Amino acid sequence: MKATSSQTDRAPSALTPDISRLARQELGLSQAAVSQASGVQAYIIKQWEAGRFRPPVAALEKLAAYYETE
Repeated sequence: MKATSSQTDRAPSALTPDISRLARQELGLSQAAVSQASGVQAYIIKQWEAGRFRPPVAALEKLAAYYETE
């Protein structure tokens, strides 16, 4: 089944900037540490958590996978 554009624009696992920030803080990690461990560029995490940027779905998938394994 082919995904529609509305399906591809959604964040995986309902990961929001607030959830990302809280998960990172609970793990005691900086944005730079999460960037290095997840493979998502630090500026993407910083801008997204600040509410200034909507990352590509691939970046959100990497972040969600990282937080789920930690």
